[in-house]
Amino acid sequence: MNKKTVDRLRQDLESEDWNDVYDKTNPKETYNYYYSKLFKLYEKNIPLIKTKNKRNIDNQKIPWVRKGILKSRKTKNKLYKKLLKNPN
Repeated sequence: MNKKTVDRLRQDLESEDWNDVYDKTNPKETYNYYYSKLFKLYEKNIPLIKTKNKRNIDNQKIPWVRKGILKSRKTKNKLYKKLLKNPN
């Protein structure tokens, strides 16, 4: 989400015809209709983007993470998994 996407959402909200929301008499139905219109515009302008796990890539970018630290971390994670399987 950034300023450009928020501005597009604002423009779409302003240009949307909301009279049909005001015409409804049942509050629950009115809310559901309003929410569906709002969510549709939100999804159009600010879609949800899934990101990938970048742990290994990030380790390569940090200069102080060397092979020894990565090996120690891997050993620690293996021991932790072993502990979870057999906690005695």
